Amino acid sequence: MQASSQYQPKRLIRPNVVAERLGISKTTLYRMVNAGKLPAPVRISSQCTGWPEDVIDTFIAERQQEVR
Repeated sequence: MQASSQYQPKRLIRPNVVAERLGISKTTLYRMVNAGKLPAPVRISSQCTGWPEDVIDTFIAERQQEVR
């Protein structure tokens, strides 16, 4: 088996980290989710959510391309 075909777990990042990376408040973060501008978070437990880090990285990269 090749190393590149092995499963790589996705890191989940919590709302406060996502908001900080985007430079927005948590309130604005959830407004963006409700408006469909940002993918919905993954439920980790009954009171805990997070986003796969690669989803947020892609979101940021797409926004940077829109500006250029």
